[in-house]
Amino acid sequence: MKAILNYLLFLLTFSITGNLQAQKTGWDTYELKGKIKSLSQREYKFIEKDKKGKRVGSYIDNFDILFNKEGYEIKKDEFNHFEGKLYRRCTFKYDNKGYKVEKRCYLFTTNMYEKETYKYDDNGNMIESNEYNRNGSLEFRKTYKYDDNKNVIELYQYKNKSLFAKVIYKYNNEGELIEFNTFTDNGSLLDKVNYKYDSNGNLIEELHSDNKNYNSKETYKYELDKNGNWIKKITFKYKDKSDTFIQEIITERIIVYFD
Repeated sequence: MKAILNYLLFLLTFSITGNLQAQKTGWDTYELKGKIKSLSQREYKFIEKDKKGKRVGSYIDNFDILFNKEGYEIKKDEFNHFEGKLYRRCTFKYDNKGYKVEKRCYLFTTNMYEKETYKYDDNGNMIESNEYNRNGSLEFRKTYKYDDNKNVIELYQYKNKSLFAKVIYKYNNEGELIEFNTFTDNGSLLDKVNYKYDSNGNLIEELHSDNKNYNSKETYKYELDKNGNWIKKITFKYKDKSDTFIQEIITERIIVYFD
C-alpha cells in the first residue's frame, strides 16, 4: 500500500505549490518570475553521519531545463542519482495556440522512448493526458475537471482502461492549492495533504494524514534571488504526532535569465 501511495502522489500531483491551472507555461509550472532562459536544479538528501560526524547523503532530483522566450519548455535533461550522468532527455511539441501536445522522452540506459500526449477543450483546459510505455502501448490515462477559475478540481487516473485513483483539489481565495485528497478506485482515502504558504506564496508546510491520523510533515525555508525566485530550499521532514525529525533535503537552483 505504501508503494502505491508514493507512486500516486508522484504521478497525480501537478505541482506541490501554487494553483493547478489548465494551460501553463514552463515558467508557471516551476513558479518562476521573469523571463527565464534555463533552470538547473540539484536536490541533495542527507541520510546519516559518517564516523567523523560528517553528514553524508545522495542526490535525488537533478535536472536542467531550457525554455524559449515565451516561457515554454524546449528540453529537459534528467540525471541519475548516483553518478550524475544524463539518463533521460525530454523534448516538447506545441500546437499553433501554444498548447503542449506531446512530451517525448529518450532513455539513454535502454535506448528507448516514452511518450505523453495531451488534449484540450475550447477554453484551453487540458482535459486528458495519455502516457505510453517504451513499447508504444497506452499505460496510463488521466482526465481533468476545472472550476470557473481554470483550477483543476478533480483528476481521474486510469490504468488498462480501469479507474485506478481519484484526486480532489481545494483552493483558498488566492487560488493557492490548500488541500488534495487521493482515493482508490473503491473510494477509500489513501492520503490527505494540506498546504500552508507564506505572504509571498511560497509553500512553507505540507501535512499528510488519513483524516484520522497525522502521518508526516514537511516544512520549508527559502533563499531568494533579486527577482524573487528561490535559489535554495531546505526541506525538513518529520514523522507522526511526535514531530520526530527524520531527514533534511537541500534543493539548489541556478537560474539564467534572458538578456
